[in-house]
Amino acid sequence: MMTMVLNSQIKSSTNITQFGKRFYSSTFSKKKILISGNDVVGLSLALFLKKKGISSEVVESNHSKLDDTGIILTHKNLQAYRDYVGDGLVERISKNGNKLSGSGYFLKNGDPLGVLNFNKYSKSNGDIIALSTTESKLKEILSQECLKPFKDGEGVVSFKKSIFKIKKVHEENSNNNNNQIDINNNNNNNNNIYLTFTNSSIKNYYDLIVGSMDPTEKNNIDPIREYVIEKNKQFIEPSIYQNRIQQSYSFNTIVDCSFPLVPPILITQFLQGKKLVSFILPNKKVALTGTFTKETQINLEPSKFNQMVSNEFKQIEDVNVHSIVSLSDNQNELNLFKVPQTHLTNITHNSIVLIGNTADYLPHDNVFITSIGIEDANKLVHLLVDNNNNNNTNNIQTLLNKFNNDRKVRLAKFMKSIKDDQNIIFRSSKVFFLIGKFYLKFHYFSKRQYNRFKGELFNK
Repeated sequence: MMTMVLNSQIKSSTNITQFGKRFYSSTFSKKKILISGNDVVGLSLALFLKKKGISSEVVESNHSKLDDTGIILTHKNLQAYRDYVGDGLVERISKNGNKLSGSGYFLKNGDPLGVLNFNKYSKSNGDIIALSTTESKLKEILSQECLKPFKDGEGVVSFKKSIFKIKKVHEENSNNNNNQIDINNNNNNNNNIYLTFTNSSIKNYYDLIVGSMDPTEKNNIDPIREYVIEKNKQFIEPSIYQNRIQQSYSFNTIVDCSFPLVPPILITQFLQGKKLVSFILPNKKVALTGTFTKETQINLEPSKFNQMVSNEFKQIEDVNVHSIVSLSDNQNELNLFKVPQTHLTNITHNSIVLIGNTADYLPHDNVFITSIGIEDANKLVHLLVDNNNNNNTNNIQTLLNKFNNDRKVRLAKFMKSIKDDQNIIFRSSKVFFLIGKFYLKFHYFSKRQYNRFKGELFNK
């Protein structure tokens, strides 16, 4: 009778895919780990855990994305994929991307301020310093790797079907007697985190919960992120985008381009209050992302966002692609979101941690945010594995606090470069843009670009 009840509760509290001869549930794993979000960062984390023998459950993101986006992978990202999976995965990703040879900053009229040649600072001419690809293709490749039959010593990645979403986060004392609590909970901490899903009222215990949904995507509201914010109100501070007079808006999309695209570099153009970033993608497409400020609230139908954004950037002269013209003709509905004016300085609570842009909530014109999320996944897995291999007794909360502190140090230079851009592009006066050309050339010349980006691009 007890066996029947046990099987019934496990079946009702999970909706897991069967892989090979093994059915994954918390009964067979030492730790229950849930990843909220099947975006690139969440899938990377699940894959890294799998290769280290740790199983995880992945909840699909909430957004119903109509428009694909472009992303940048760095040398460090590709090396992480190689270390965990092998050369085969990196080759597949590379075949579906474009190698970028440099990064350039330009004024609105196309006048160059500085161009960084990646090959000049790479260890080998064959190195891929930065690779552009589409989010959809990378997700497809990572999902296929996660779903491959596991080998000896590997964990299992289980995907909850899209109809099963996280309904609520619960924090309770483990000594509470509640028949609705998942019977697989063997944790003795006083404060445990439980989740309920839309398919059941049963509270499911997890040793570690990772929020990885990108909040900039349309309808991508993550209950995990909202819960961490609610519990960390004392750690909310003004962000680098805070502006009492103007509100920043950002977009991220892909446009078609039917003519030759040269050179293959990461292009950043700006004028006062507007920043536009573009880079080429496979199949004659261009990734386009940008941020602009408005003194009034935008009250338009989403179908009119394309034309509005095109008008905002019409003063910019394209360096090598007619991206703005293509944007106005783009058939996909543009996703436009308000850039938050606050920032969360503590991204953990109990056994919950936020990674990637779930933690930072930055506009995508800061093109390394996906790269940082993948590095977050790599660092988190190493922290968990090293703690286990060294027989340390650190609990999950202690490890996550260490991750949070280490991440602040790792991202300090990157966040400073964003703040510098913010001060120049969105806070400088018109007079500065008229007479400050020499300062801009000094700020963005190649050596200074290298010093800003070497932590993300060159692993130095």
